[in-house]
Amino acid sequence: MSTFSEKLKYLREKDGFPIEDFAKEIEVDLQKYIEYENGVTHPCCDDLQKIKSYFPSIEDIVAREDELNNEYKKRKADRLKAISEMHKPNEPQQKK
Repeated sequence: MSTFSEKLKYLREKDGFPIEDFAKEIEVDLQKYIEYENGVTHPCCDDLQKIKSYFPSIEDIVAREDELNNEYKKRKADRLKAISEMHKPNEPQQKK
């Protein structure tokens, strides 16, 4: 269980909440909540606070996912920079 969506679904089911009841309980649109559990989207700050009020342990998953996303973005930027450096035209050498 590594992703936010998997953890969210696991915790909800562990507590015996049907999906419709939990979405209603935390006052989140059912379709939006289903997208959270399916990993289609991440909850906005307000919805995340509502979820964390029921499942405080989910904060660790959110923090880890943010860390991984930041690491991914940095690696991607580094790769793009390296590729652009490889494709730069050679600068003319100065005569002595």
